[in-house]
Amino acid sequence: MHLGLIAGAVVVAAAVRWGWKPGVGSWWQRWWRAVLVLTGPLLLLVSTAIAILSMGHHGTMLGWAVGPLGCRISQMGLAGALLIGLQGLLQAGWATWFWQRYPWVDLPQGVPARFIDTETPLAAQVGFWRPVLMVSRGWFDQLSSQEQAVILAHEQAHAHYHDPLCFWLLGLVRRLTIWLPNTQALWQELLLLREIRADRWAVQQAHPLAVAELLVRIARQAALGQSAVPASLVGFSGPDELDRLEQRVDALLKPIPETDDSPLGLVILGVTPALLPLLAMGFHH
Repeated sequence: MHLGLIAGAVVVAAAVRWGWKPGVGSWWQRWWRAVLVLTGPLLLLVSTAIAILSMGHHGTMLGWAVGPLGCRISQMGLAGALLIGLQGLLQAGWATWFWQRYPWVDLPQGVPARFIDTETPLAAQVGFWRPVLMVSRGWFDQLSSQEQAVILAHEQAHAHYHDPLCFWLLGLVRRLTIWLPNTQALWQELLLLREIRADRWAVQQAHPLAVAELLVRIARQAALGQSAVPASLVGFSGPDELDRLEQRVDALLKPIPETDDSPLGLVILGVTPALLPLLAMGFHH
């Protein structure tokens, strides 16, 4: 019977992912729908494993005898998830140490930042629990004060929304569910929406067209030049990043509609079904 629960959870998780399509509508609807479709299947599988381990491999469930195999599969699944989580923590710790090697500088805007000596005009939030701003020599030499203010506003949005920590957690979910359908497509959707949200802060400093032109300029320099920083940090280094850049430019020129609706109802609707396997414990005897 436990094997039936596991199989049912896997089928439902795969069906949820298969049913997802790139969103339309307001920004928060697209964001929360993508977050819930990415994380919901994992929560369903974890709650199923916890329910099975809580019931144990003795007794019956709905008149059917239960055996040890379901418990073994659940134990291996949870242990594997724990190992991946610990690996992610070690990688985050290493990244934090890596960026601490770079010296501090005071920006003209009065903001402290880590400095990296590369010609690519770059600013990014780096770190994990307490991210810090990092800027490059090209950021000082190649950008006007107005362009610097635009990029700083963009990075302040990432810090305000705790994007480094948020996407570290979502990245773990991505790794744990990479075998499910549409995992990569959901990841790209969330990356796009994260950047669109930060771009909205940037337009407080300049006209949307000017922000779009700056994005294209930095993308071209990052793609053609050589940088001492990882390509994943610079971005714009592959087809996914270039496609995301095009969509960001479109979003600046044709903004995604916004609403002030609360996502609470959508979150409850998405999370509650994933916890239903815990009710199975009431049918075990």
